[in-house]
Amino acid sequence: MAWAILGATSGDVLSYWVGHTFQNELRQLWLFKRFPKLIKKGENLFHRHGMLAVFIGRFTGPARPFVPIIAGMMKMPVKPFLTIDILSAIAWAPVYMLPGIFLGAASLELSPEFTQIVFFSILATVFFIFIGTWLIERYLFLSFLLYLTMLIGLTYSVMHHGVAIQYNDVIASIFQHFHNPLADKILLGLTFLGDGEVLIFLVFSVFAWLIYQRAWNTAGHWFLNSTLTFLGAYFLKHFVNYPRPETIRVIEHNASFPSGHTTASVAIYGFLSVIIARQLPKDTRWVAFTPAIILAVSIAFTRLYFSAHWLSDIAGGVTLGLACLCLSSFSYSHTEAEKLPLKSLLITSALTLLAAWSVFFYNNFTF
Repeated sequence: MAWAILGATSGDVLSYWVGHTFQNELRQLWLFKRFPKLIKKGENLFHRHGMLAVFIGRFTGPARPFVPIIAGMMKMPVKPFLTIDILSAIAWAPVYMLPGIFLGAASLELSPEFTQIVFFSILATVFFIFIGTWLIERYLFLSFLLYLTMLIGLTYSVMHHGVAIQYNDVIASIFQHFHNPLADKILLGLTFLGDGEVLIFLVFSVFAWLIYQRAWNTAGHWFLNSTLTFLGAYFLKHFVNYPRPETIRVIEHNASFPSGHTTASVAIYGFLSVIIARQLPKDTRWVAFTPAIILAVSIAFTRLYFSAHWLSDIAGGVTLGLACLCLSSFSYSHTEAEKLPLKSLLITSALTLLAAWSVFFYNNFTF
């Protein structure tokens, strides 16, 4: 993973240097003459998103190799380019490589039947993310009803030991094969980003900031979403009272279903992205949603990695979190848009999250 990050960054730095050194002379090369649309796409990306285009370009298909060159041609300052490029490489490497690494390791350690389960689980996760995102963008209330129905079905199935728990032991046994000290430390830090104590600080900090900005509608819906999320997870855990895996590798004292970390990360980070997206043009709102999706999926993964939850707990957390998110977003979408200073909101959220995470990580680090 480290070599992938280093390789991606090194290639981009070289491309940036070429673009910065030769600038418009590059347009005369046969490659750029033959494929002028690729250069144009990269330039449009910079005109629309500014320096953020370096981060976006990392995940944007055919235009990806040309973004660093164009950044150099457009004389983007070196320090911002390096900062954004390194951060994008750190995000890109696990997103693109972990599914393949995980599947490859599973194929070596497990039977063909188990490997097929892993493969189709990854495909199902990707499919669910794309379909869920498409559905939420267009039919919020219908999405709420759908996820609520799924949650009720999952809860009933878990309580009656039905199909929802059929693959719990299989998935748990798979994750027991993939552990090393470095990954444990990194993923432990990541899982803390979904802890209730960390997110409570984020909730109250953003709520106070919204009140200070006199954004009453946004503050009310932020508080509504957070309340639904925490109370929903709390009562459902006590109602179902499903035991955690015996192989759990982190200290947890409450019931297993649904995963509180997954529920909170989906709903809290999700609604924060909704607030941010409302300040952006419609065609760029995916910039706000994508980091929230990546973070929520990553936190859910850590709960399986540490055997803190069963697969059914993760499914329950996702559906509960999405139900809360869709209901709050549906109500929020019917209120008048409030103009917010986006940079201030991002700084407030990031600093609060960093401070709360640092304190929690320091107090709970056990490796």
